[in-house]
Amino acid sequence: MRLIIFDLDETLFRTKAKVLVIKGQTVIKRLNNQEYNKHKLGSGE
Repeated sequence: MRLIIFDLDETLFRTKAKVLVIKGQTVIKRLNNQEYNKHKLGSGE
């Protein structure tokens, strides 16, 4: 048996994916993966 695993966290590929931070029903921030890794959620986010 052979197992192959790929880690696709922008190590192999560059993407334009964004994480949306929503407060209520409004998008208040759009973060890339590096910004998301450092982001601390605020009140109500």
